Amino acid sequence: MEVKNKQLSRVAVLISRPTILKAPLPAGSAFKKIYRWILGGSLPFQNERAFYLANAERFRGVESFESANILMIQYQEPEGVVSKFDITPSVAAEVFEQIASYRAHNTFGPIKQVMFRALNGPMQRTLRDIKSSNFFSLSEKARLALAVVQLHVRNQKKPKIPTFIHNDLILHNLIRIDGELIPIDFEDSLQESTWFFVDLTDLLFQRQEWTKEEVLQVILDTGLLKESKMPPGSERAHFDFGFLRYHIRATVMSRQKSCEKKRAASLVREWLNDK
Repeated sequence: MEVKNKQLSRVAVLISRPTILKAPLPAGSAFKKIYRWILGGSLPFQNERAFYLANAERFRGVESFESANILMIQYQEPEGVVSKFDITPSVAAEVFEQIASYRAHNTFGPIKQVMFRALNGPMQRTLRDIKSSNFFSLSEKARLALAVVQLHVRNQKKPKIPTFIHNDLILHNLIRIDGELIPIDFEDSLQESTWFFVDLTDLLFQRQEWTKEEVLQVILDTGLLKESKMPPGSERAHFDFGFLRYHIRATVMSRQKSCEKKRAASLVREWLNDK
């Protein structure tokens, strides 16, 4: 049988319309090879495989071939491409609640858990993106890193609400099935207690026609903040962190056009200058 495949990313191949094969990203450097040998392989790949096993009843089309280090993921036929215009306030809230209902796996031991969070926690990932971005000067990077850390430290004093997050909720990680938006690609997912609204803010800031004030109003209007019993005023911290996280990340995403990266960097500088 002839198989026509399409490269979706560095780690995923579409081998038929609803079937994706995923493998770990090649290690590359000698340091990464040693790191993976110590940890038993790629942590993001292990994390995604463990996520699907923990939620097996909701992802029946997933098979794990451990000896070949491959995941085979079968979905229903998607209905077209998801665009930013599909992200209405109600849809964003529905996707956020859907993800929050998934179970986090507990197969990582203490060392793996600490290592994974050190690389993929919302704050840590934002700091990594600041370092990687080519759109900010060294002084701007220092100011941004300080602003992110200060937001994180201040928000540590707020009540913790453990929530499962996707942690990479951009448009190409959503598919439409039966009129509903379904998240895919759970390599970076984790249980988060501080920045538990990052999936919601990631979605909302992809609607580039909305101003910052409109996004903040949408966050307030969804009712999710009230349901979480957050203290008054906490929504501003989540808004600021979400704004910085998404727009800094947009400057390093390979799928973004150059003009979109420049726009994101300009918005971040505007935020810095207002502080």
